[in-house]
Amino acid sequence: MNTPQRLFNNNINLCVCIHQHSATKHKELTDHMREYTAYYAGLLTTQSTKLHVVQAKSIDDGLKKFADRYDHILFMAAGVRLFTGSIINDIAIEIEAHPDYLAAAHILDWTWQNRWYELHEQFVLINSKTWKEIGRPDFGTFTEGDKELPIIERSEENFHDNYTPLWIKDSGKRKVQHYSCPGWNLIDTGLRFGCEIINWNLKIRSQRTYYYPEGAEQLLWNVIKNNYQPSQEEYQKLIGGHQQFINLLFNGVQDQIWILNSEEMYIQNNGDEYDTLCLPASGFKWLESFHSNALKDNGNIIFYDWNTKALDWIRHIKNSQSTDIVELIRTFKDWKHLTWYGIYNKPILQDNKDINPAFMKSFKRTLEYFGGEKQFWEYVKMFRNTDMTFMQADVIKQPDNIIKHFHGKTLFHVSNIFSTDWLIAKYGFGGAIKLFNNLQIKLFGKPRIKLTGYSPNQINNNYAIISDTSMIKEL
Repeated sequence: MNTPQRLFNNNINLCVCIHQHSATKHKELTDHMREYTAYYAGLLTTQSTKLHVVQAKSIDDGLKKFADRYDHILFMAAGVRLFTGSIINDIAIEIEAHPDYLAAAHILDWTWQNRWYELHEQFVLINSKTWKEIGRPDFGTFTEGDKELPIIERSEENFHDNYTPLWIKDSGKRKVQHYSCPGWNLIDTGLRFGCEIINWNLKIRSQRTYYYPEGAEQLLWNVIKNNYQPSQEEYQKLIGGHQQFINLLFNGVQDQIWILNSEEMYIQNNGDEYDTLCLPASGFKWLESFHSNALKDNGNIIFYDWNTKALDWIRHIKNSQSTDIVELIRTFKDWKHLTWYGIYNKPILQDNKDINPAFMKSFKRTLEYFGGEKQFWEYVKMFRNTDMTFMQADVIKQPDNIIKHFHGKTLFHVSNIFSTDWLIAKYGFGGAIKLFNNLQIKLFGKPRIKLTGYSPNQINNNYAIISDTSMIKEL
């Protein structure tokens, strides 16, 4: 997940509340998804010391517990994933633009099915002050009944299909209507008091998703727990959100080669020199070995990766004499596996010939970090004259297979491997913490080894046996 470019000062007194969708019944799956969502919510707290993450059983439970403490509560149902941390600033902009709002949510119009309107529980923002002023109404659950409700005016346009209006407002008229969906009572009460109910705009929608853990819960949990790909018959029983999550589990880590880095380039050597540098075979971060003078003369670089194609790409760069990135790509036998952050299913070479301009734009930022194109290729030349070892290994499950090859004073860099979307989806936040802690235990008592990179909460770690656990406590 990208972090916000600017810090969130939280002068609006907002908190994030993780809750359980009222339709979910499977405890183990819910707990797993709660951890998954809490991971993304927790990352937002790294951008502000004033943003708190809390937890509740439901939206009603969260309002009762926290409405007197926070002016605005963002409810994220277990199963929500954030794509970018910038969403927190965009939500603040919406609050400032609509000072009299009561709620913002995904508004669904089910009147064509005789079910009235819904505020989908996945992502709901509530103005606590306004909520208290109108009598602290219940949110409204899946209970069914007939009641005199507002006749709602809505936009003719939809975000998608025919039930997702861009906006709704009270017509001033009422009639007996059938309700059965969550949020109905908050809509009813809010409109009676003249409050604004906001539908999330496209910008906010594009920065998050929801995997809908409710429905076919046992099947989805079996897939996660037992780590197996469902049969075609089983796959068809799963809803779209389930399928997306399973695709993340089994397609999130394949044989793609990350040609550029998505995280910061600095390897945190803090001016020290090392006999051995150990880094994953991805991007060009390994040039930091020379940019920051981290490698001693006659030192060795160890490249590790479970993906042999990623190792082959680094070998290809070493064995080539080219100082042209396009030529390097075109002459690499597995160039179709090269990818870069944020680009999916877009080939790096267009028509197998022309370089993708989006890649060149991203590559330019890497060149700038290393002092421009000329200096970049000077570092590459230094790299080609350096001793190195290539190792197929799984740093997540079998770090010993890497550690045993260290020699002398060693910097062991894990980049963001322990904080990837795939790892958190597969093992949960707690499981990722355990795996990271296991790595640190393996390094305990080895003072000549320095561990750098990101822990599962994406906090930089400068020493092997020190981990920032502040977020773990918060969550």
